Amino acid sequence: MSKRTAFVVLAAVVLAGCGPQKPAEATKPAEPAFTAMLETLEPMTVACVEKTGPYAGIRDAFAALTAWATGKNVEPGKTFGVYHNSPSSVPQESLRWDVCMVVPAGTRADRQAGVMVKEMPATAVASTIHVGAPSAVGATYARLMPWIAGQNMDIAGPSMEFYGDMCVSEDSMRIKVAFPVAPRIPAPGDTSAGAARPPTRTGR
Repeated sequence: MSKRTAFVVLAAVVLAGCGPQKPAEATKPAEPAFTAMLETLEPMTVACVEKTGPYAGIRDAFAALTAWATGKNVEPGKTFGVYHNSPSSVPQESLRWDVCMVVPAGTRADRQAGVMVKEMPATAVASTIHVGAPSAVGATYARLMPWIAGQNMDIAGPSMEFYGDMCVSEDSMRIKVAFPVAPRIPAPGDTSAGAARPPTRTGR
């Protein structure tokens, strides 16, 4: 008996001893538990560029801002986007958003490059972590907004997305999604002050 024949016979015996082989069943990964928190962002000096158009241009916009910082010998800090509109209510070509980078205090604006520098005060936010492609972040917004309402808070400004390493694969990206928030103030005569109300959506 050749070595090859002996191997085939041995493999058949092993498989027979394991019983009938069932085909592998595709299982959908369990959706991770949703967690969010209320926190206060520290004051920041930021360089920002205002953009108009589809949010799909976010990577190129951040690459351009990083190149500007490198060319000006500005030490870049964490990057984030500010999203003023929801694609569900504003045409893609009219969406307003800003790309921002934390920079050292004293950094000067560059009007020629369209870069503004401003001081952001400490900001109370509700935040959560989105794992995956930026294009799929809408599902995370859909979970964060009811959570905010359930905390008896109102959205107090446009959404922000803080980015980690943007050079990794999209499936591995970790994005902190945050909304500025403030305690809900009931309107005069509002008898439902304690009830959760869905906040107006901005962002993606």
